[in-house]
Amino acid sequence: MLLNKDIIYYHIAKAFPISFINEPEIDIQYERPVFYADDVDISHHLVMIENYDLKKLSPLAYKFTTTMFICLNVEAESCRSLIHSVLSVNSDVQLIQVFNYIQNMYIKFDKWDESLNKICYGNGNFKNLVECCDEIVYHPLSIHDTNFHVVAYNRLFLEHGLIEINVNELYNIPMDVVNELISDKKYLEYNKMKEPYTHQYKLYYSDCKNIFYKGDYCGKFVVFCETPCQYLSRYYFAILKHINVYAEKLYKNYKSFYENEILYNSLRNLMSEELTKGNVKKQKWQKTLSDTGWKLTDKLILLQFTTETRHDKNLYAKYLSTEIENIWQGTICFEYSDKFLLLINTNRFAAHEDMMISQILESFLKKNLLVAGVSRQFSDIELLSSALNETEIALGYGLYKNPSRWCYKFDDYALSYMLDKCTGVIELDRICSMKIQIIKKHDVEKKTEYLKTLQSYFKHRFNATATAKDLYIQRSTFLYRMEKIQELVNIDFDSDDEILYLLLSFELLKEKY
Repeated sequence: MLLNKDIIYYHIAKAFPISFINEPEIDIQYERPVFYADDVDISHHLVMIENYDLKKLSPLAYKFTTTMFICLNVEAESCRSLIHSVLSVNSDVQLIQVFNYIQNMYIKFDKWDESLNKICYGNGNFKNLVECCDEIVYHPLSIHDTNFHVVAYNRLFLEHGLIEINVNELYNIPMDVVNELISDKKYLEYNKMKEPYTHQYKLYYSDCKNIFYKGDYCGKFVVFCETPCQYLSRYYFAILKHINVYAEKLYKNYKSFYENEILYNSLRNLMSEELTKGNVKKQKWQKTLSDTGWKLTDKLILLQFTTETRHDKNLYAKYLSTEIENIWQGTICFEYSDKFLLLINTNRFAAHEDMMISQILESFLKKNLLVAGVSRQFSDIELLSSALNETEIALGYGLYKNPSRWCYKFDDYALSYMLDKCTGVIELDRICSMKIQIIKKHDVEKKTEYLKTLQSYFKHRFNATATAKDLYIQRSTFLYRMEKIQELVNIDFDSDDEILYLLLSFELLKEKY
């Protein structure tokens, strides 16, 4: 493995006091060290050289622009005129000792590079990639995905307590921190950078390198440092650039940081296709479900999340997707047309009882200040579009009728939706039963309560005693009122159609008034 000046300087400085006399301005990758000799090709090499030989090369400096010379206790002024790079080891050691130290350094980096290759081409994962850096990275190292989830971390990340400080129990960065970061324009600009960079968040400094796939940002390496240091950052920039090559190859293989994400992505794509085109064949749906361990007969529920309007908080769908799927087995989050959706497989859900799902869901919604519209159960992929409409209806009616709730089920608002669709272009008073209109007019003119009496009678399933009790009147008074109502409008209580028409009319009027 070839090493650049920043890696070389940092590692030699760990063992000896050193200084650059002439530091190379361009980023050159150097091969293993050799001792200077007239007949040795020293281009792109570290060259161990005695001071007197270095001075003799001054007239030939133009030949060594890609060479870095290493000598002992050289006087800076004597080398200022040289074009080539010179690194002086300012210590009472022999040149052979420095040579052996650098050779061992190259051996260590060769082994590291070999490990990276094995991980990349031998079905390794991102956790293996980070763990193999223990001999190279001397600070906490981690990989973060676009959802602010810590994908992998090294031993020092754990030993420095960064798990307790920077992530929650699901290895997600806390939501309050996420909200601060995504509202920071500078942070969002960092995510577009191809080159390594240093980012400061409060008291933390981190050297970062973004991971891209097909030109899109998909995550980053992060090295946490307590204090900023130029040479340390330059060292980590070089390390992160090298390991990033393997990380992007690994991501290209999996198209994700998570192996099971590949299968879930297939299901997400299929659902988006069904919602967009509506032509997914049942065989294709069945195969995709089978690949994810689901069955065609499994009962599904669709949820749509939105921000709870009583609180000022952003809905960051990607962050929540990771958290939800980690909490609840048998769930898949996906975005469609700016909507944040969750598909729950009730057969695979850890707590599959409907009441348990409701309780767990409400707790989650309160914690994250969200509300959700919930569809009816379904299994057929063709009903996915209908399920999405059900979540829209549940949210629309729920937020209007019951704004203090967190979860709105379509079944609770289906009647209201149906009643709204009854009227069409006709005025409400014109479509409701005329008998109700006649009774209402009589009540206004004669100061009676016949409509209230009839509504209570329907409410109590045509039980005269219960109705009289509800109205705080004698049973005989109720029966008298019913006789007068019959004289006015003659209701046929044996007709199912008339009873249904009156019930719907009462509900429509209740919705309006």
